[in-house]
Amino acid sequence: MKPVIIFGTGSMARVMYSFMRKQRRVVAFCADDPFVNDSRFMGLPLFKVSDLMTDTESKFGVALAIGYHGMNAVRAARYDELRRLGYNVKGYVHGGLIHHNDVILEKACVIYDNVAIHAGSVVGHNVFISSNVSIGHDCKIGDHAWINSGVTLAGGVEVGERCVLSINSCVAQGVKLGAGTFVGANTLVTQDTEVGAVVVAEAGKVIAMDSNRFIKLVGQP
Repeated sequence: MKPVIIFGTGSMARVMYSFMRKQRRVVAFCADDPFVNDSRFMGLPLFKVSDLMTDTESKFGVALAIGYHGMNAVRAARYDELRRLGYNVKGYVHGGLIHHNDVILEKACVIYDNVAIHAGSVVGHNVFISSNVSIGHDCKIGDHAWINSGVTLAGGVEVGERCVLSINSCVAQGVKLGAGTFVGANTLVTQDTEVGAVVVAEAGKVIAMDSNRFIKLVGQP
């Protein structure tokens, strides 16, 4: 099994390292040349991506720890570029994943803890799924999609390529999200969306009242 280099030096990279190091031998980090200002990160060697690109023997697997910049276009481009150069782009699947019959996970998916994927669902290439996510039966998740913590998909949902689903958002039964749809935090989506749509729920309101007084008014338990 090839050792792994993690691509990234931000918070995403730190979190992925904390997960991945328990399953794989992570030997280094790399980043785009302008972002490499030191020789080490998280106690491991840090390389410029230009140095990585010269490794024509492809001795390492590479795991992408990149956020959803440009509606996941950056992640998608890096994934395609590394594959063209012959690298094995590695994913990560937490050992506690609950997946049922006929679930398909394509290459380079990153799936964190407390995730359930129900029967008949398909997760595309280079998809990121954070913690505490529930994916219902017969869902289809397009390549390079980003599903953040607490998201719930009912059965038969289709998530297009490069979609972003923010924390605690929900998608109702059978809804189809067009490619590049952005769903805001705590948003319930009940109808299909077009390509590049934005669906955002109203944010919570701050009440002009002291919290101690409010608790008394609503009946303190």
